[in-house]
Amino acid sequence: MFFDGQNGPLYGVHHAPDPGADRSHGVLFLPPLGQDYKRCHKPLQKLARDLASAGFHVLRFDYAGSGDSAGRSVVASWSLDTWREDACDALRQLQQLSGARDVSAFGVRLGASVATQLNVPLANLMLWDPIGDGPAYLEELEKLNQDLLRKFRHSFRNGNHIEIPQGQLVGHVFPDSMRESVSQYAFCVPD
Repeated sequence: MFFDGQNGPLYGVHHAPDPGADRSHGVLFLPPLGQDYKRCHKPLQKLARDLASAGFHVLRFDYAGSGDSAGRSVVASWSLDTWREDACDALRQLQQLSGARDVSAFGVRLGASVATQLNVPLANLMLWDPIGDGPAYLEELEKLNQDLLRKFRHSFRNGNHIEIPQGQLVGHVFPDSMRESVSQYAFCVPD
């Protein structure tokens, strides 16, 4: 389904609970970015179905400009703030679809970073391999990107010039605005 978001129409998948198992509890999945998302897409899909079987309403969604959501023009200004806005829009959609009294957020990698910034009452906040140190995460991605580019260029020996698109890391869009946002992010668990 598509639903309205501040940054454009968002695509989401609502996993409704099995009849008679409804717990009136919703779980919003906040996905990661790029390669991390590709690696966990299927497990998240299965987890959403399993939670629905156990009586939970689950909403998986794509941030504006990613996946099947509209808003390609938004990508150039992506930041953790724009992703948080999308997550809040998805949370409202989940509450409208489910009528759930309680809502939890489940964030993965960079999506977990967004989940920590929601500033809305949540029954539970679940973080899977969260990015706690934004600058270290960017350094990790830059190193992986350079390693992949070296391997790619080495294997491309016929002498053709290769243009590498700007604003990408590890083959996925990662604009300067997101780099800046992530570079300022640090998560500390409260005492």
